[in-house]
Amino acid sequence: MLYEIDSSDYLKRARERLDEGTPEALFYAAFELRAGIENRLRQYQEALARASRKAQKDYRIERLSKRLERAFKTGEKVVKVSVYTEDDGKLISTLYYTPVRRSLRKRAEKLGEYLHGMQKHRPENDLWWKSTREFLEGTYAELLEANRGKLIGPPMVNLERRTANMQVEIVDTENPFGEEMKTLVGRRIVVQLDYIDKHPDLDLPTSN
Repeated sequence: MLYEIDSSDYLKRARERLDEGTPEALFYAAFELRAGIENRLRQYQEALARASRKAQKDYRIERLSKRLERAFKTGEKVVKVSVYTEDDGKLISTLYYTPVRRSLRKRAEKLGEYLHGMQKHRPENDLWWKSTREFLEGTYAELLEANRGKLIGPPMVNLERRTANMQVEIVDTENPFGEEMKTLVGRRIVVQLDYIDKHPDLDLPTSN
């Protein structure tokens, strides 16, 4: 079996570890979540054609985040992209860019604490286990939101060339544009951008 390394793959394995319900599984879940956050940021960075080879190898959450903030300038907002046909105004597809929010990046820093050997033995009834699970569940929920969108970054416009670049993530061969995109050959389209607070299809639990 291949070890897949997209952020969504780390997210899936984190869910499996959390569902095991054992104390040791929490530490493996912490690693999967930490790697999942890092790789989501990396995926977004790949949308930047001007990213240097050195930058592409960077694993530090803070530097990855700052680089994306300078390029995207969308802050904490989710970017909603609606694609319409110009002639009849028919909606063809709606896509979203979901950012790695500041709260999730802070969680990534704290996750590093679980990747070292424990210095103190904690019995089964220690409240530390409960609070750790709650923290990991909250982190999972926020990473799930960051993976919800199918756009690998917001549309990038080049004013000099009068072009726009929009990269779409296709998971399990699912085409987010659908079959109707085949009918657009030779037709003009209209793209509408909206900046919203969260992905409408995801009802997040309260963060911890």
